Amino acid sequence: MLRKHPEHGEDVIFQIERGQLLTDLMDGTKVPIRFDSGSIRSFRANPPADHSTESLFIDAFDTFMDRLPRAKTVKIEVQIYQEGNRTFVFDVSGFEASKMK
Repeated sequence: MLRKHPEHGEDVIFQIERGQLLTDLMDGTKVPIRFDSGSIRSFRANPPADHSTESLFIDAFDTFMDRLPRAKTVKIEVQIYQEGNRTFVFDVSGFEASKMK
C-alpha cells in the first residue's frame, strides 16, 4: 500500500493478515524488491511504532512512485516467522500515479 499522510508523510506499507513478519528492531530489515524483470534491490524496512508484526514500513516511496507507472509486477520478499522467506507478487499494471492524493 502507498500512503501519503499529512502528518506521517509518505510510506510504502507491506501488510499481511496472518503470521508474523520478522524484523530487526535495532537496525531495521532489508527487503528485496523487484519491479518486473529488473534487478533485485534491497530497501530498508521498519516495523510500525506499536511494534505489531503484521506490517512493515519500507523506505522506498520515491522509487515506487517512479517505477510503478511503467511496471506490470512488483515482487517483495519478506521473512515470516516459522515460514521462512516468502515472495509476494503484485499485479500493478493498472497503477495511476495521478490518483494518489
